[in-house]
Amino acid sequence: MTSVRWWIILISIGLWVFASPMSVAFAQEPDDEEPEVEEPDDEEPEVGEPDVEDTDEEERDPIIDDEEVVDAPDEPILDVGQDRTAAGVFFGYDLDNINDPFIGADVRLSFSMDDFIPMLSLVANPAFSFYFISGATLWQIDANALARLDLDGPVRPFAGLGFVIAGWSDAAATDINLTINPFIGGAEFDLTENIDAFAQVRATRHSFGEPGFLFTFTTWGLMAGAHLRF
Repeated sequence: MTSVRWWIILISIGLWVFASPMSVAFAQEPDDEEPEVEEPDDEEPEVGEPDVEDTDEEERDPIIDDEEVVDAPDEPILDVGQDRTAAGVFFGYDLDNINDPFIGADVRLSFSMDDFIPMLSLVANPAFSFYFISGATLWQIDANALARLDLDGPVRPFAGLGFVIAGWSDAAATDINLTINPFIGGAEFDLTENIDAFAQVRATRHSFGEPGFLFTFTTWGLMAGAHLRF
């Protein structure tokens, strides 16, 4: 029994010695399977798109520096091409025959022709004038028609002509006749929103008396005045 026990012990030791190198060899043997390599993703990476809403908001609501704000140009005092009415007074002096001062009043009814001819207005201009003549009296009532250019500025030139009813009275006779203003020319000047000034030259042909005893002359009146616009 003792010998058998020793044989068992020897066999066990031999098996242990034999098995230990084998276990180490198996542990060190490389793995025949190739490691898995991650394939690159064919999909392109997503690129972040700009925030359109934020951009639009920035465009809609820009930050403006107070120093960069440019003041809007001043608007003209009077809108060009509008119908309007003006009334006023004037004084004048005759430069040709009678060489005397006169005063008067007039009304100007403007009708814009801007739809047909840009910057043009037609003006109906009734007026009354009274001359201060030594030893005589001269007055006239005008029905004038003017064409005015409504320029983009404070000055508006005009020209025209008209019909006249005039009266003359002195120690010898009194007469009333129908005559004409063959020429009227001048300009209006804006003073305020509702007031303008004007200067003009007016030629009037006069003829008083009876056939064979006619007193004919032309007055060239230099006139200046102001209007109140409505």
